[in-house]
Amino acid sequence: MNAKIGRTGLIVALGMAFAILGSARPASAIPLFANAQGGVSCQMCHTSVPNLNATGRYVLATNFARVLDAHAQMENNKHLPVALEFTLNRSSVPDPTFGTKITVGVIDLLSAGYLGKDFTYYASVPVVEGSMPAASIDQGWIAYNGLSHGNGSLQVGMFPTPFFAPWVAMNLSLSGYSFAGLAVGNNGVGVGDNRWGASYTQIGSKGLIGNVAYMTNEGPLETAYDNDTDNSVAGAVGQSVVGSLMYMWPETRFSGGVAFEGGTTPLPSGAKDTYSRYGALVAYTGPKYMLLGVDLQGNDNNPQDLSPAISSQSHAYSLEAIYNVLPKANLDLRYDNTNDGMGGVNNYYIGDLAVNIQPNVVFTIEDAVTVGGTPVWSYQLLWGGPWWKNH
Repeated sequence: MNAKIGRTGLIVALGMAFAILGSARPASAIPLFANAQGGVSCQMCHTSVPNLNATGRYVLATNFARVLDAHAQMENNKHLPVALEFTLNRSSVPDPTFGTKITVGVIDLLSAGYLGKDFTYYASVPVVEGSMPAASIDQGWIAYNGLSHGNGSLQVGMFPTPFFAPWVAMNLSLSGYSFAGLAVGNNGVGVGDNRWGASYTQIGSKGLIGNVAYMTNEGPLETAYDNDTDNSVAGAVGQSVVGSLMYMWPETRFSGGVAFEGGTTPLPSGAKDTYSRYGALVAYTGPKYMLLGVDLQGNDNNPQDLSPAISSQSHAYSLEAIYNVLPKANLDLRYDNTNDGMGGVNNYYIGDLAVNIQPNVVFTIEDAVTVGGTPVWSYQLLWGGPWWKNH
């Protein structure tokens, strides 16, 4: 999950809150899976919760239709259908609302698994988020995985935009990838947002996975598919089509893919900004490390809501290295660069150390800095349960 730090008058805090921490909260770890798969550790799918390894990314990309034992999952969910996630967060930037540096990051109810042989689901329902009652669900979707002789999956509900979601939605750092939430003028649509929609995933041979999706709003269910034209619907971000082709396999070292998103988003004047996003990702996973590079190119027709319209070409990229320094400690070093095409250029240096106190209890410390700014230190203690070893 992202650490939501408070905004202050400091330029560095504003920049980070807007460009890095403003993206949607990533998906959470699912202890129910570990319990059902013979009591395996969370490390079956995670390097350090919630960051995914190659197996976890493949499980997520296939809507849980691969790797997991469907029968065992259904039997487990009969007596343990819901898990709980709880985090405590602290930042060197004081919370402007409560005047304190320590906040309850999230209390989240989680449920996931199989509803039947070919049906999988996931539900994440925050009870508290940022020390305030949560406004709506985080995710909630169901997928039918019996299409194309068991290689096709149709997913409907609220889920991460399938633009490199297996990597972006489950990151180790407390600060989400800046390219995932890059705002361009009045267009705040991020390629990492959780949004309502429908997607079709085709699982090919030798690790190829293709996906096409139609995405709409990120607000509550009653406005999920509203065709908003005046920017009045809560959470309205317009409509978009997303397509991706990825290569990943639990045993492979190289993985990556290409992705596209194109659509419209409502502007304050009632007009619409037509936009497109193109992305490429490559990753290499070694015995004790992972290297990742992502590049994002964007075009907006009228992000500033002007007449006549003035277009903008945006660009962002991220370079990351995650290293297992000790059996229960992972170091994450990342450099992010964003350019909104309108003069807003930012460089971020982010370092995280995540220590697994237990497989489902993780303490993370982060230092995030930007050129000319004051370093922002953040801390998080995450617990996901119930989880019992060998049970």
